[in-house]
Amino acid sequence: MLYLADHPEGAMFWWQLAAGAGHQAAAYCLCLHHLSLGEPDEAAHRLHQLQRSPDGPSDEFVKALERFAGYVARRGSTTGVPTGGLEAEIERLVVTGHDGGLVCRPDQRLAERLHELAGRT
Repeated sequence: MLYLADHPEGAMFWWQLAAGAGHQAAAYCLCLHHLSLGEPDEAAHRLHQLQRSPDGPSDEFVKALERFAGYVARRGSTTGVPTGGLEAEIERLVVTGHDGGLVCRPDQRLAERLHELAGRT
Protein backbone atom coordinates (compact mmCIF):
# COMPACT_ATOMS: atom_id res chain seq x y z
CA MET A 1 0.00 0.00 0.00
CA LEU A 2 2.81 2.41 0.83
CA TYR A 3 4.61 1.52 -2.37
CA LEU A 4 1.49 2.11 -4.45
CA ALA A 5 0.92 5.44 -2.69
CA ASP A 6 4.42 6.53 -3.81
CA HIS A 7 6.18 6.04 -0.46
CA PRO A 8 8.84 3.48 -1.43
CA GLU A 9 11.07 4.27 1.56
CA GLY A 10 8.24 3.60 3.98
CA ALA A 11 7.35 0.42 2.11
CA MET A 12 10.97 -0.78 2.28
CA PHE A 13 11.09 -0.11 6.03
CA TRP A 14 7.98 -2.20 6.73
CA TRP A 15 8.90 -4.91 4.21
CA GLN A 16 12.30 -5.32 5.86
CA LEU A 17 10.78 -5.42 9.33
CA ALA A 18 8.17 -7.98 8.32
CA ALA A 19 10.59 -10.10 6.25
CA GLY A 20 12.96 -10.22 9.21
CA ALA A 21 10.08 -11.61 11.27
CA GLY A 22 9.47 -14.34 8.69
CA HIS A 23 6.62 -12.80 6.68
CA GLN A 24 6.85 -14.43 3.25
CA ALA A 25 4.94 -11.84 1.25
CA ALA A 26 7.21 -9.09 2.56
CA ALA A 27 10.30 -11.07 1.57
CA TYR A 28 8.87 -11.52 -1.90
CA CYS A 29 8.04 -7.81 -2.20
CA LEU A 30 11.66 -7.07 -1.33
CA CYS A 31 12.83 -9.59 -3.90
CA LEU A 32 10.76 -7.93 -6.63
CA HIS A 33 11.83 -4.47 -5.51
CA HIS A 34 15.51 -5.40 -5.72
CA LEU A 35 14.96 -6.97 -9.14
CA SER A 36 13.31 -3.76 -10.35
CA LEU A 37 16.36 -1.79 -9.18
CA GLY A 38 18.75 -4.14 -10.96
CA GLU A 39 20.11 -5.61 -7.70
CA PRO A 40 20.18 -9.36 -8.41
CA ASP A 41 22.31 -10.31 -5.37
CA GLU A 42 19.92 -8.64 -2.92
CA ALA A 43 16.94 -10.14 -4.77
CA ALA A 44 18.51 -13.61 -4.57
CA HIS A 45 19.02 -13.18 -0.82
CA ARG A 46 15.34 -12.35 -0.32
CA LEU A 47 14.28 -15.21 -2.55
CA HIS A 48 16.43 -17.61 -0.53
CA GLN A 49 14.88 -16.23 2.67
CA LEU A 50 11.46 -16.89 1.19
CA GLN A 51 12.20 -20.40 -0.07
CA ARG A 52 13.80 -21.74 3.08
CA SER A 53 10.43 -21.54 4.79
CA PRO A 54 8.76 -24.99 4.89
CA ASP A 55 5.49 -23.54 3.60
CA GLY A 56 7.14 -21.23 1.06
CA PRO A 57 6.16 -21.19 -2.60
CA SER A 58 7.35 -23.88 -4.98
CA ASP A 59 10.25 -23.24 -7.33
CA GLU A 60 7.85 -23.57 -10.26
CA PHE A 61 5.60 -20.83 -8.87
CA VAL A 62 8.53 -18.48 -8.25
CA LYS A 63 9.90 -19.07 -11.77
CA ALA A 64 6.50 -18.30 -13.26
CA LEU A 65 6.35 -15.03 -11.32
CA GLU A 66 9.87 -14.16 -12.46
CA ARG A 67 8.92 -14.77 -16.09
CA PHE A 68 5.86 -12.57 -15.68
CA ALA A 69 7.89 -9.80 -13.99
CA GLY A 70 10.44 -10.01 -16.80
CA TYR A 71 7.70 -9.75 -19.40
CA VAL A 72 6.22 -6.66 -17.75
CA ALA A 73 9.68 -5.09 -17.40
CA ARG A 74 10.40 -5.62 -21.11
CA ARG A 75 6.99 -4.58 -22.41
CA GLY A 76 6.06 -1.99 -19.82
CA SER A 77 2.61 -1.53 -18.42
CA THR A 78 0.24 1.37 -18.89
CA THR A 79 -2.29 -0.08 -16.49
CA GLY A 80 -2.21 1.46 -13.06
CA VAL A 81 -3.15 -0.39 -9.92
CA PRO A 82 -6.48 0.87 -8.54
CA THR A 83 -5.81 2.19 -5.07
CA GLY A 84 -9.26 3.56 -4.28
CA GLY A 85 -7.89 6.81 -2.87
CA LEU A 86 -5.58 5.17 -0.34
CA GLU A 87 -2.99 7.83 -1.17
CA ALA A 88 -4.98 10.36 0.87
CA GLU A 89 -5.08 8.01 3.85
CA ILE A 90 -1.33 7.44 3.62
CA GLU A 91 -0.63 11.17 3.34
CA ARG A 92 -2.70 11.69 6.49
CA LEU A 93 -0.37 9.32 8.33
CA VAL A 94 2.95 10.64 6.97
CA VAL A 95 5.25 11.80 9.74
CA THR A 96 6.17 15.36 8.89
CA GLY A 97 9.67 16.66 9.34
CA HIS A 98 11.38 13.35 8.60
CA ASP A 99 13.41 12.69 5.48
CA GLY A 100 12.43 9.60 3.59
CA GLY A 101 8.72 9.94 4.32
CA LEU A 102 8.41 7.11 6.82
CA VAL A 103 4.86 6.59 7.85
CA CYS A 104 3.68 6.29 11.42
CA ARG A 105 1.75 3.34 12.73
CA PRO A 106 -1.52 2.64 10.88
CA ASP A 107 -4.71 3.54 12.72
CA GLN A 108 -8.36 2.45 12.80
CA ARG A 109 -9.42 4.85 10.03
CA LEU A 110 -6.95 3.24 7.63
CA ALA A 111 -8.13 -0.24 8.61
CA GLU A 112 -11.75 0.79 7.98
CA ARG A 113 -10.84 2.23 4.57
CA LEU A 114 -9.02 -0.97 3.60
CA HIS A 115 -12.01 -3.03 4.72
CA GLU A 116 -14.31 -0.84 2.65
CA LEU A 117 -12.12 -1.18 -0.46
CA ALA A 118 -11.79 -4.94 -0.02
CA GLY A 119 -15.57 -5.27 0.00
CA ARG A 120 -15.93 -3.65 -3.43
CA THR A 121 -16.36 -5.82 -6.51
